[in-house]
Amino acid sequence: MRTSHFLALSVLAIMLGATVTRATASPSQAGPTGGLTIPDPMTLEPERTEVAVTAESFDQLTSNLDVKTSFDFSTKVNAGVYHNLELGVEKTFREKTTFRDQPYWFSGKMRFPVDTFNVAVGLLAPISGPDATSVYTVAGWKSIWGGFGINFGGKKFRQLTQTQLINAGVAKFGGFSLIRGTTPGLNGATFTGEVDTFFGLIGFNYRVSRNMAILGDFDGDRFAGGFRFNIKELVLDAAYVGQKEIDTLFSRNTQNVMVTVSHRF
Repeated sequence: MRTSHFLALSVLAIMLGATVTRATASPSQAGPTGGLTIPDPMTLEPERTEVAVTAESFDQLTSNLDVKTSFDFSTKVNAGVYHNLELGVEKTFREKTTFRDQPYWFSGKMRFPVDTFNVAVGLLAPISGPDATSVYTVAGWKSIWGGFGINFGGKKFRQLTQTQLINAGVAKFGGFSLIRGTTPGLNGATFTGEVDTFFGLIGFNYRVSRNMAILGDFDGDRFAGGFRFNIKELVLDAAYVGQKEIDTLFSRNTQNVMVTVSHRF
């Protein structure tokens, strides 16, 4: 976990706490409703549905050591199925990349309102594949919130070469620890690694006008900051995002731009 980013964003959220106002909801990059990349403690109203597409671009190192631009398109659907309960599905489609494809992810989030304060618990679980399930809790308001969670069940990585890292399980939140070592009797390095077990979450959503807000969050691995524009039920997020540890291991360098378009029905 990148603790310095987490602490810096915590201080910024506290400084903004006295002036924040009502925020506009939208699906996060991970899937559930929230900030740019993480869930918040709010849920969709019953019988409301959100659909969204997030686009990110990367500089991808190919097997021929050439650099080309690759893309991730994350699509998600969230629905308020009951009072204070939302369910969703997320799927990432990849273009022009050697990074393995992702499975469908199921998400669920339950809110527990306490006067003006909200607490939510949720999970993100891959429907198939070697990836890890994330269970989290977040607490706060529509404008400032924080929380923590754990990853479990993912396939640990153990191969003789780093180029075979494709077999590693990944998670929506937290980083990835890769250890380089040696094995007696074998030539070359042995790499072992797995997703972080524990992660912290923090975010803020500061409305500056009727149709624009400033957002920032930390997903246990990378920082994201940007703007949210809304025209009635149509929402556009434009953000700067940091580099994820798992992308570095797959020789993908993010171009630091993330765009999400969503609509609520």
